[in-house]
Amino acid sequence: MGQNVFLSEYNKGGTQKWTITRRIDPVTNKPTNRYTIRLAGEASDLNFQPHPSTSDSVPVLGTDKAVFEVEPSQDGLLIKSVSQNGDAMFVSTQSSGNEPHFGADDGSKKFRWNFISP
Repeated sequence: MGQNVFLSEYNKGGTQKWTITRRIDPVTNKPTNRYTIRLAGEASDLNFQPHPSTSDSVPVLGTDKAVFEVEPSQDGLLIKSVSQNGDAMFVSTQSSGNEPHFGADDGSKKFRWNFISP
């Protein structure tokens, strides 16, 4: 709980697998473009969320079900945090371990993501 999420080469390990759940509009009962992300497996309370008290909003694992908007583009998916007023997830190579962060989308590829099915 509260641990930072780091990026590494995909090796199909258990801690690299995530469950992405599409939100349903409670009024229309139709799917939205909003999703929650949690660590796959039995740990149903480990959700992916921006850190609530750091300026760069490094993602952590926590109990809050943070909501993200996913927008497709030519180069991949843009993942925007609803709680961070639309700041998008990007890869920061300034920190050790290539951490994801949230910030204003500058249109570069560091903001584009692709998901791999297990």
